[in-house]
Amino acid sequence: MAIDTLSLQGKIAIVTGSGRENGIGAGIAIVLARNGAAVTIHYVNDSTTQRAHAVADKIKADGGKAIVIQGSIETPQGAQHLVDETLKGFNADHVDILVNNAGVGVFGETLMANQSDITQAFDVNVKGPIFVAQAVVPVMPPGGRIVNISSIASKLGDDSVPIYGATKAAIDSLTWSWAKEWGRSKKITVNSVAPGPVTTDSNPYEEFQKPSIDITRAADRAGTPEDIADAVLLLVSEKARWITGQYISTSSHWTNMSYNSFSYRRRVTQACVNCRMRKTRCDAAEPKCGLCTTQNVDCVYRDARQPKIDYNTQVLLERMQLLEDRILSNSSSTARQNPGESRGLGTEQPALVEQVERQSDTLHVGNTVPQEPVFEVQIPLSHTANANHVFSWRLVQELLSETSKDGHDIQAHCDATDVFFHHRPNNSHPSTRSHPPSSWNLFDRITESFHNSVDDTVLRLCGLIHLYFTDVNIFFPLLLKSDMIEIFEAVIGREAYGDERISVVEMPQYGLLLVVLCLALLSSSGRSNIRLDGKGEDRRPSSNSDDTVEAQTRLMYHLWDKVRLVLGYISTDMSIAAAQSSMLASIFMGACGQVAEAFHWAHATAVKCESMARSYAKNEPIPDSFRRLYWISFIYECDFISEISVISPSGIARSENKIPYPAFTTQNYAVSPSAPESSEMNSTRSQEELVAFQITTNSAIRRFLNTVNSVVYDDKEQFRTRQSNYACWLLRISEDLWSHHSAIYRNLPEFLLTNSSQDVSMAGTDTESPASLQSPTARIRDLPTGNNSWNILRLKGRYYAGQYIIHRPFIEFIVLNIDNFETHPSKDAVLKKSKSCLDGCVGFIKVFDVETVNALTCLFPTGMVTFTMTIILMISTIIPVLHGLLPIDAEEVIETGKRNLLRFSQSVTQFEWHIQVLENLDRARRARIARRGI
Repeated sequence: MAIDTLSLQGKIAIVTGSGRENGIGAGIAIVLARNGAAVTIHYVNDSTTQRAHAVADKIKADGGKAIVIQGSIETPQGAQHLVDETLKGFNADHVDILVNNAGVGVFGETLMANQSDITQAFDVNVKGPIFVAQAVVPVMPPGGRIVNISSIASKLGDDSVPIYGATKAAIDSLTWSWAKEWGRSKKITVNSVAPGPVTTDSNPYEEFQKPSIDITRAADRAGTPEDIADAVLLLVSEKARWITGQYISTSSHWTNMSYNSFSYRRRVTQACVNCRMRKTRCDAAEPKCGLCTTQNVDCVYRDARQPKIDYNTQVLLERMQLLEDRILSNSSSTARQNPGESRGLGTEQPALVEQVERQSDTLHVGNTVPQEPVFEVQIPLSHTANANHVFSWRLVQELLSETSKDGHDIQAHCDATDVFFHHRPNNSHPSTRSHPPSSWNLFDRITESFHNSVDDTVLRLCGLIHLYFTDVNIFFPLLLKSDMIEIFEAVIGREAYGDERISVVEMPQYGLLLVVLCLALLSSSGRSNIRLDGKGEDRRPSSNSDDTVEAQTRLMYHLWDKVRLVLGYISTDMSIAAAQSSMLASIFMGACGQVAEAFHWAHATAVKCESMARSYAKNEPIPDSFRRLYWISFIYECDFISEISVISPSGIARSENKIPYPAFTTQNYAVSPSAPESSEMNSTRSQEELVAFQITTNSAIRRFLNTVNSVVYDDKEQFRTRQSNYACWLLRISEDLWSHHSAIYRNLPEFLLTNSSQDVSMAGTDTESPASLQSPTARIRDLPTGNNSWNILRLKGRYYAGQYIIHRPFIEFIVLNIDNFETHPSKDAVLKKSKSCLDGCVGFIKVFDVETVNALTCLFPTGMVTFTMTIILMISTIIPVLHGLLPIDAEEVIETGKRNLLRFSQSVTQFEWHIQVLENLDRARRARIARRGI
C-alpha cells in the first residue's frame, strides 16, 4: 500500500503578505513549499525586500521552489501584476492555490477612526482579496483552493478593533459567497482560517498573550505560524475536497469559549446584584432570573440608582480603560527579553509606515482578543519622566561644566529637586522656625489683638470664610460652605461668647477651620497673586483689606502655628475631616512655596485616603465628600510624584478603580415645593455641578499621565532603550497614547474651557483647540456659563504637558544616539514625533506667560515642567536635526520660559537655583552656536 500524504507536488501557490520570515504568511509559504508547491512570496514595502528574499532563499535551500514579487494588491492592476509575474516566473499557465493573507489594521473606537485609516483597511483587507481573486480564478483549474486568512476578531465584536473586525467579517462573508459562486461551476473550494493568539515578530513572547493563553485548550502556550500553516496545508490539499465555505478557527478553542458557548444574555456588569456578586451571567428574565428563582430571592437591579454619568465623562472612562488594557498588554510583551538580543540602533527594523505583511502577521493575534489587565496602572516607584532625568543628560552636564570653567559656577546638586530638600540655615519662613503655640484655640489674646473687638474679630473671620469659598475652593473644592459656617458658629459660641451649651468642636473639624482661615488670609493679602514688573522684580498687588499685608501675614502664621499643633494631634485620625485638614495644609504650604512641607502633607493625606478607601465595603455607598477628597489628593500627590522620587508613592492609585468620581448633582440643597429656589441657592447648585466636572476631568487626565509614566518612563522598562526595536516600539505606543490624550480634550465639556468674563481666550487660534463646541453638556440646565480663568489655563497647560511627556522619549532617543541617527530607518517618523514634543514645550510655556500667576495652586510642578521644557528647547538649538524642527520664535520662547520661572520663583524661592542653571546652559549653548556657526 502506498503511503498517503498531503503532497502538493506540481501545484503553484500565491501567498500574499508573506515577506516577513517569522510571520504567518511566511510560515504558510514555507509549509506549502516543503510539501511540493511552487510558491510566490509577496510583499509591498521596500523595507521588507531583504526579508522576503530570505524567505525564498530558505525555501530554495530546502529544495523547494519560490519566487519573490513586490507590489500592491489594492488595485486591479496591482493584483493582475502579481498573477502575471507568478505565471511568468514559474513558466506556467495556471495557479492552483491562493492564500489571501495580507492585511492591515485600525486600532481604536469607530468614532476615533479617520478616513484614511478606514480606507486603507478596506482597500487591503477587502478589496485586495477581491482583486487578487478576480485575477486568479480565471487561471485556476478545477480542484483549485482559496484560503482567506480571517481573524477571531470577526466573531468576537472586539470594541478595540471594530474597523479591523468589520473587514475580516467581510472576508468571512465573501468566503461563503465565493464557495457557492465557484464551487459547482469551477470546482474551487473557498475557506476562511481565523488565527487566535499567535507568536509573531511583533509579539515575540507568550507573556504578551497571557490572558488569552489561559483560555487555550490544546496547550499552555500561544500559537505559532506553523500551527496556522499546517491548518492551511490541510485545506489546500486534495483531502479537503469536501470542505468549503467554512470558518475554521485556529485558536485552540478560543473562539468557541468566547463566542459560541453562551446565549445572548445580560453581561455581568448589568446583571442583578445576586448574580453580579457571584460573577455569573444573568438571563434578565422577569420577574426573576434563573439563579434568583432557584435561591428564592428577588432580582434587584441597581444600575438605575447609580448617578447618571455625563456622556463626555463616560467617554473618558471607557477610553481610559480601553487604553490601559491595550497598553498594559503591549508593555508586558517583552518583559523577559533574550539577553543575547542585539543592542543599539538596529538597521534591520522597519520604519513607522506599517507594512502590509507586518499587519497581516500580527493582527490575527492578541490585539484582536479582549484582554483583562494583568496588573493595575499605578505611577511607578521610580521613573524618568521628571526634570531630574533631563538634568542628568550627558549633554546637559557637559554644557554646565563648560560654564563652570568660565567662572559661572553654581551650587552643586545631584538632582534638579535636591535643592527643595536641603536645610538652609538662613531660611526665614515663619512656618519653619516658629515655636509651638500655647493653645490651639482660635480666640486668644493674640488673635483678638489684630482687631478692635470680639465682634469685629468674629465679623472679619466670618468674612474670611466667605472669601475662602470665593477664591480658594474653586481650585480645590473639598468643602461645603454650610459645613464650615456651622463649625465656625460653634467655635465662636463657646470661645468668643462663652456659651457652654454648645458642643465642643472635634479636633479634625477644628483643624479644618484653622487652615481654611490661613488660606483665606493668604489670598486676602494678595501674596498668592504674583506679577513681575518691567525689571523682572516681584510686584504683588496691595490688599484691599483695612489690615495691612504685614498684619494679615502675621495673623496667618499665628493661625498656622495652631494648625500644626492640631495636625500633630490628629495625625493618626483616619476620618474624612482629618484627611481634609492635612490636604488643605499641603495646599497652604504649596501656596507659600514650601515644597518639602507641601509634599509631606500631600503624602500623609494620600496614605489616609488609601486606608479609608480600602475600608469601604464592595457595595457600600461612598460619600461624595470622600470622593472629592480622594481625587483631589490623587491629583495633588501624583503631580508631586511626577517630579519627586524621594519616597515611594502612598499607594493611593491602588483604589482608583474603586472610588467613583464626584456625583454630578448635589443633594444638599433641597427646595420646598412651595418656595422658589433662591438665586444664591441656584448659583451654589450650579457651582457644585461645575466642581464635579472639574474634578472628573482633571482626575482622568492625571490618571492618563500616570499611565504614560508606567508604560514609557518606568525604570523597570528601561531595558527597552537598549534594544534594536526601541524606536519602533515607541512609535507604536505613542500613537495609542496620543490618540487617547487627544480624545480626552476633544470631549471636554465646553464650559470648562470658557470664561464667563471672556478675559482669557479659551479656544485660541489653534485649529486643534480642545474646546468641544458640540458638547452634550451645553444642554444641561443651570450649569455655570464659564470656568475660572486660572483653572482654564491649568487645563490647557495639562494638554501641552501631555503632548510633551508622550513624545519626549523621541527627543532623548535622538540626543543619546545622535551619531547613528542619520542612518536609522525610522528617522523621519522619530523627527515628526520629536516636533510634537517641541510643540508641546512651546505651547506650555506660552500658556503660562501671563501677567499674574496664582500661587494657591502650588507652582512647584508647573515650574519644574517649565524648567525641563526650557532645557529641551535649549538643547534642540545646538543639535542640527532638532534645530530644524523648532518654530521661528524659539529663542523668544526660551526667554519666556526663563521669565516664567523667574515669576514662579517669587513663590518658590528655590527656583532661583534653577534659573541660574538655565542661565549657565544658555551661556554655554550660545557659545557652541557661535563656534559652530549654527
